[in-house]
Amino acid sequence: MKHSMKDWNACGPRQGRRDVARRAPRGLVRLWRDGRLIAETHNLVVNAIAPLLAQLIAGVTSPGTGELNYVTIAGFGSGSAAPAVTDTGLTAPWFNNNVSGYSFPSAGSVTFNYGLTSAVDYAAYGMTVQELGLFANTGARGLPAAQRPDLPAWTATTAYAVGAEIFQNTGATGTYRSTPPPAWAASTARGTGYMVIDANGNLQEVTTAGTTGASAPAWATTVGATTTDGTVTWTCEALKGYTPTSGATLPGFNQGAVGANGSATADGTVLWTYVAVPGAGTVTMVAHAVLPAFTFNGSANYTGSWTLTF
Repeated sequence: MKHSMKDWNACGPRQGRRDVARRAPRGLVRLWRDGRLIAETHNLVVNAIAPLLAQLIAGVTSPGTGELNYVTIAGFGSGSAAPAVTDTGLTAPWFNNNVSGYSFPSAGSVTFNYGLTSAVDYAAYGMTVQELGLFANTGARGLPAAQRPDLPAWTATTAYAVGAEIFQNTGATGTYRSTPPPAWAASTARGTGYMVIDANGNLQEVTTAGTTGASAPAWATTVGATTTDGTVTWTCEALKGYTPTSGATLPGFNQGAVGANGSATADGTVLWTYVAVPGAGTVTMVAHAVLPAFTFNGSANYTGSWTLTF
């Protein structure tokens, strides 16, 4: 028997809508704290997943801005509002991590694993997490790291214990952490401002750039006194047991790791190291969920699973 569009419009749409509703992607999100289940909730798959799925089933591998979008990121955010299909991101402060693996528990389902680890994800310390997001990354674009605008801004002549963090919102924008200076190294080029802790536990800073000698020098032990080391001149800035304290003027922050010449930021007796810059990378939200709030302070490890069924 033939059916016209009129026949379908008269008797089919309601059944069609029920079929579509049953087939809409759905998700189940679980979170464990040190192996104990603390949250289980359903997610909302957002509208932005549609073009990703369309590209996938069409076999498109170059959608125009990079490689094919695929899920690589689990995000932790601070918002508590109910998810909406138009959502595109999380509420700041937020932290993104790579998913740690995936599996296929049944036909039409995929499970992504994610987590927060105290020994690694220190950039998320202090966050009150209330929402989770699942994101697709565009090709080899950079993974967004910690964005912590909730942290205090830099202030002059302020004590910053090792581990203290600030959020710099001008210039080299990002999060910076007060870090112990490295030890001295032989036959190494050092630029002005480079800091080390000498064999006596005192803080030394390069005031004349050059290359260190083949063996450690006899270090000056008086604040303000200098030490010649190869072609480098060091000035003793503070004695063992000092409290790191910022300088009188805002430094020019550098984004690099401790140990690299000129990469960290000398500021009074504080050595700042770069933690993260907001907004790096290109991501697309796939699914969004809210859960009971918890504060990540490094005292526990969190692991989770996120299952999407199509």
